[in-house]
Amino acid sequence: SHPVTFAIKAHWCLWKPTENNPKGNMNKLFNDVELLKGSLPSAGVVGLYFSAHWCPPCRGFTPKLAETYTKIKEAGDKAFEIVFISSDKDQEQFDSYFAEMPWLALPFEQRDLKAKLSKKFKVNGIPSLVLLDAKTGAVISTDGRAALSKDPTGEKYPWVPPSPLEALGTKFVTSSGESDGSAVKGKYVGIYFSAHWCGPCRNFTPKLAETYAKIKAARSDFEIVFCSADRDEDQFKEYFGTMPWIALPFEDRDRADSLNELFGVQGIPSLAILAPDGSIVTKDGDDAVRADPDGADFPWLPKPVRDVEAAGGDLNTRPALVAFCEGSPAPAQAAIAAALLEVAEERKAAAAAAAAAGTSGRADDWWWVMRHRPSIRRHM
Repeated sequence: SHPVTFAIKAHWCLWKPTENNPKGNMNKLFNDVELLKGSLPSAGVVGLYFSAHWCPPCRGFTPKLAETYTKIKEAGDKAFEIVFISSDKDQEQFDSYFAEMPWLALPFEQRDLKAKLSKKFKVNGIPSLVLLDAKTGAVISTDGRAALSKDPTGEKYPWVPPSPLEALGTKFVTSSGESDGSAVKGKYVGIYFSAHWCGPCRNFTPKLAETYAKIKAARSDFEIVFCSADRDEDQFKEYFGTMPWIALPFEDRDRADSLNELFGVQGIPSLAILAPDGSIVTKDGDDAVRADPDGADFPWLPKPVRDVEAAGGDLNTRPALVAFCEGSPAPAQAAIAAALLEVAEERKAAAAAAAAAGTSGRADDWWWVMRHRPSIRRHM
C-alpha cells in the first residue's frame, strides 16, 4: 500500500478509540471500583446521577429524585439503582450531600474516573441523570432528569425514549387540511424546528423552501415536517402559510416537546433528517442546506472524510485524525485524502458489523477522520 496509507494505519493502531461498553460488563464501566452502600444490579436500569451540593438546581432536584427512587424500590417489581457521581469540592461536602441520598455512590476520591464518566456521557452541566441498561451498559437516555420528572411514579419504566418515527407520529396538517402517515412513509423526512418570532428562522425558511423545491423536482422520496416553536396558533398559521411542506398540529405540544428532546434541539432554526427506516441521517441538516443549497448531495449522508470546516460538533464529540496539508502539492493532498478514506471506510465497516452483532452501541459509531485543505478551497 501507499506509504501515506501505511503511516496513517500505524497511527490508527496506536491510537484506536475504545469500543463502547460491551454487553454484560457494567462493572467495567467503574473499573471494578467498589461502590458505596451496595452493588450494581445485573438487570434493569442504572442511573448515573451527576450532581453536587454547591449546585442549587441539584439540591432542588435531589429530594424529588429520592422520592421517585423510593417509590420504585418499594414497589419491588422494577430493578432500578442510582449511582451518585459527585462534583463536590471536597470530601466533607460529598459526605454531607451523600448522607441525604438513598442510593449508591462512586467514592469521592475517584476523581479521574468521575472525569472519565463525565466525558464519556458528555455531561456539560448538573444535575444530570444518565440512564443505562444494567445488563449491557447501553445508554437508554441521557436526559433521565426530564424522563423521571415527567414520571415520578415510574409508570413509564424503563423510560426508553420513542424512536424518531414514533415521536414524529402520523397526524399532520397541510395548507389545505390534514394528512396521515402516508405523507412521510418510505421517505427521507426533514424535521424543521423553527418559529415566526425568530429572525434567523425567517431568513432561513425561504432558502430551505428553495432547496426543498429542487430536491422534490428531482425525487419523490422527501418531505419536511414543520415543528413549531411559535407562541400561539395565530403566529403558527401565519408562518406556516409561507411554507410548502406539512406540519405537526400546533396544539400537539407533547409531540413537539418529545421531538425537541429526542433531537437535543438547543437553538433554532434546526433541521434534522431521518432516513426512510427512521434512523437519523443528520441533526445538522440546516448546515447541509447552507453548504449545498441545490441539494446535490442530498440526503447528506455522513462522509467518512470531510474538510475540517464541515466537521461541526463532531470534532468535540468523537475521536478524529486531522491531516494538515495546506502546503502540500495537489498530488500529495490527493494521496493523503485516499489514505484517510481507506482507514475511515475500514473503521466504518467494523463499527457497522459490531453494531449488527450487538457488541457496540450504534452503527454510526465509527472513527470520524477529517482532512484540512485550505489551499484548495482558496482556489475554488
